[in-house]
Parts: sequence; C-alpha cells; structure tokens
Amino acid sequence: MENKKTILLVDDEESILFSLQRILELSGNYEILTAENGKEALLRMRRVMPDLIISDIYMPEMDGMELCRHIRENEVTKNMPFIFLTAKSDMMRDGFKAGADDFINKPFSLDEVLAKIEAMFRRIELTKQQASQFKGYINEFSLGKILKLCAQEQISGNVILQQNEQLGRLELRGGDIQKVIFKDLPEDKALDELLKWNAGIFVIRSQGVSLKPAFLHGFRSEKAADKLADPVEVAKDTWWVGYRNPNTLLQVNVFLRRFRDENKVINYLIDPGSPIDLSEISAKISKLIGDLGRIHLYSLNHPDPDICMNAVYIAQANPKAICLTSDENWRLISHYNINPKSVKLINQFKNGQVTLSTGQKLLYIPSPFCHAKGAFLTYDPDTRVLFSGDLFGGISDAGRINQLYAEEADWDGIRAFHQIYMPLNKALRYTIERIRELDPQPLLIAPQHGLFWKGMIMERFLERIYNLDVGADLLRQSKQQAELLTEYAQACNELIAEAAALISMERIAQKIELHPVLLSMGNFKEGRVKEIFNRPAEMFENLTSALILGENTVKANQLKSIALKTAHSRGLPAPHLEWDSEPTLSIAPENLFQNSKDE
Repeated sequence: MENKKTILLVDDEESILFSLQRILELSGNYEILTAENGKEALLRMRRVMPDLIISDIYMPEMDGMELCRHIRENEVTKNMPFIFLTAKSDMMRDGFKAGADDFINKPFSLDEVLAKIEAMFRRIELTKQQASQFKGYINEFSLGKILKLCAQEQISGNVILQQNEQLGRLELRGGDIQKVIFKDLPEDKALDELLKWNAGIFVIRSQGVSLKPAFLHGFRSEKAADKLADPVEVAKDTWWVGYRNPNTLLQVNVFLRRFRDENKVINYLIDPGSPIDLSEISAKISKLIGDLGRIHLYSLNHPDPDICMNAVYIAQANPKAICLTSDENWRLISHYNINPKSVKLINQFKNGQVTLSTGQKLLYIPSPFCHAKGAFLTYDPDTRVLFSGDLFGGISDAGRINQLYAEEADWDGIRAFHQIYMPLNKALRYTIERIRELDPQPLLIAPQHGLFWKGMIMERFLERIYNLDVGADLLRQSKQQAELLTEYAQACNELIAEAAALISMERIAQKIELHPVLLSMGNFKEGRVKEIFNRPAEMFENLTSALILGENTVKANQLKSIALKTAHSRGLPAPHLEWDSEPTLSIAPENLFQNSKDE
C-alpha cells in the first residue's frame, strides 16, 4: 500500500461517496478514506495524512469552504492539494478564495475524475515546495530519529509536528536546531515535551534540498520485529502489549488501556493471554505501568486457556483486580480459581454500559457464538477502538507476523480463520449488525489474534465477513451440490477468460478484490476461481456485476452477453442482469404487425 496515494473524500451524499470511492479504488492507484462532513474529515486527519482531499461544498456541521480554510490555516496541512465537488459554477470563485486548487463538476464522469486527480499529482511533483517536503507519522519515526537524520543530511528548514489539536515547530539550519516553538514553553522544555510524543503527524519542509522518498529509508529498514519488542500505542492511552511467535500461525494480541482523570489512573488489560507468552507480555506491561500488580481491571472475552490463563497470575499479583466477563464464560473460567468476589458480569450492566470512576465509559456487546456462546466485544467510545475478541482474527502468514495492520493481502488468512473457528454465518451477521449500530462508529478493530483493521480495510472486510459462509454453512450434504459448485466454478473461469479479451486481467483482478462480497463467496487465485464455498448462482451473478461495474454501455452489454452465453451453454439459470434501458425500437410492440383479422 505504500506506493498508493491516499485520497480523502468528503460528502454527505452516500451515493456520491460510494460511486467516487468505487471509481478510484478500481483504478488500483489510490487508497480511499471517506467522511460525511468537514468536522469528521478533520477528525480523520488526526490519524491519517491524505495526499489529496476531494470535498463537496454544502454539508452539515462543517461545509467544504470552512474545511478548506482549516486546511490552509494549519501549518502541517497548508500545502495539501484540495479539489471541490460542485454542481454550481458560480461557487468556483469563492472556492478558489478559500484555497481550493481545482474543481470537479457534478455530475462527473469516470474519465474526468481520474484525469483531474492525475493532473493534480503531476503538478505536485513539479512544484518545488512540495518536492522539498516529506511527511510521515510519529509512531513510525520519533522526533529523536528525525532530528538525527536531519543532522546527518545537514537539512535546513522546518520540522512541524501535530498531535490532535497541538502543534509544535522546530527550525533547523544545517541540521542544527535553531528554535523550538511549542505552547509558551521555554525552548528546552518545549523540546523535551515534543520528544515524548509517540503519536501524531510530522512534516519536514527543507530549504534548498529536494527530499526524496528514500530520505527516511534508513529508519524504514529497521526490522519490524525490533519495533514490536516494545509496546505500540494504537490509540490514545491504548497500547498493544502482545507477542509475535514465529512458530505459530495464531499471533497473540493483548491490549492495555489507561484511563485517567486529575487524581486517578485505572489500568485495564484486555484478554491477558496464555502463560506461554507471559514473560513477553509482562515485560511490555512493565515498561508502561510497572508490574502486573498495577492492573486494576481485566476482561476475559471467552473461556479458552490461550485468552484466560494469565488471569491467574494477575489475580495473584493484585487480588483486588476486578475481572470483567460474561455469565456464560464465568461458568467455565471459575475453574481457574479466580476469587468470585472480584468478578463483575457484563450481562448485569444496564444496556451493557459501565462508567468508570475516572469518568470514561465502556460498552460491552454480546457476540454469541463468535466463537464461544458467552463471547462479547468491548467498545471504548473515547478512543473508538473495538476490541473484538476471537471475532475478526486471522491466521498470519510467516512473512506478515511482524505487522500490526491488515492489508488486502491478509484476507485469505482472515477468511480461513473464520471458516475454521466460527460456527455459523448467522452469528457473524448478528454481531456485525450490532457493530453498525454503534455511534460513533469504530476507527479501529483490534482482535485477539492476527492483525488490526482500520480505514477502508475495516469497511471492506466487515462486508465480506457479513456474507461469508463458515463452519456449518460449508457442510455439503449431497454429491449433487458438490457437482453444482464445481460447474459454477468452471462457468466463472470461462466468464473471466472471455472478459479478459475486453478488459485486462489486471483490471479484472482489481474488480474482484474490491467487490464487497465476491471474496467472501469463493477462493480466487491468480485470476481464477479455485473454489466456491456456497451459493454458486449468487457467485456467478456477483462476478458478472463486478466485471460490468465502471464499463461503458457497449462493453457492459458485451460482458452481459458473455455471461448469458456461458450460463446457457452449461445448462445453468441465466443471471439476473439490468440491460441498457434506452429503447431500441421507436414503435410500440403491439404496433409491429398489421391487424390480420380480415385475412
């Protein structure tokens, strides 16, 4: 994903957001974020720095004009390219005054949108100010490392940092610090504070030297495994303290959340894990809070030993630590000799919600049979992190065990995990529907095993899991059903082979990858269907729809004809397809023939 540009789309019309998102993702060149208004866009930009913003003008809460002014007034984002969407040409002058770089007129076409964006990025490459700018994330490159490299390269210019609403700036000359500005602090104290930051965004703007993408290559070459030897902050006051084991496919995720007010700190551990990993997990915890005795709360999402057994050591280290679990889990966990007086059952919380003494709230959502009967999700509305337990976990490929965040390449391991461990699609749908009711919606999903989901990956994978047949759904009860699955797989491959004469295989692969349900219905490898899990007729119909999407009328109708011919030649039912609605006859059907009653 590193070679893809990130585009933030801002519009309160869901249909426009969806169509633009599909257009851009199908191009294969862009990673897409979305927001419904300017206020939500600014919140998203606290964690992700887009390469381009495309925004509507008229929106509730904060309109596009105000959003554009915010972008231009912020030291970190002031050079960010900005394109307005509008149906009113008379708004262009005001838009340019607000700081827009270009406009896309509604209604827009595929070619126009892609041409405007490509032209914008070409101009950026040729702009000296942009060529001498480098941006990144503080959790990947600390200020200390940035300053070290700037000294090595003798950079003159500014380093600007942003964490939430806070801004800091350093002025450099020949790599040496000339000035540090943060709040009203003296320079030495300001520098000390900025060096402590472990989250946020930075921008380096050099003078007289063009920074190339390889500028921070020395830091990128650090082994990911070395980075994961320490706690990793994944959200405000929320750390991953898990473990990566090269000898297993199921990687452990444990999370520590610190709640604070002026007088109190509550340390909360989510799913403490197995004794096999205790030494690594406790070492990370010690770096943050000291020993296990300083844990005040811990939750056990389900009763499996690889999730619960370390609770025994927490209870010994701090007998007053409170265990949060469900009544169904407690029936099995009680055998671990945890003091019943220290247990609180989430089923007894009104509406599943509890308010801590520090003022923050936690929401517990039952996720029955995902995979345990008493399983539940933990949602932290303050950080918008959803701790999902076994649900949304994945089997990690050996080459990916030192990653934390999921990408498209990780889907097969996530699919396989759910098909092995989850009993029924109905259970998945029930829980995902509860997730979609959350307000505000999660920004990060953090499971017990595998990789975390965020951004468009989260939306994409949730939709696939919602449509994924698992466990008992996959039991084939007859030879006839197995034969039908094979016949449809061959029909899909015939359709793909003939479609490749009209559109490239690369584009076909992109369409399959980005379709909301196709990858949940079958196993695709190298542009072929290796296996259909269930519902084969739906698979063939969805594949046809995916191939048609984004094509002009002529090509779309050719693809539909191929699908009809393929189904007919194999004796399969014709897929339900929408054809071009423009009439091809100027005479009504009943008037095609002369009245022959007198003949």
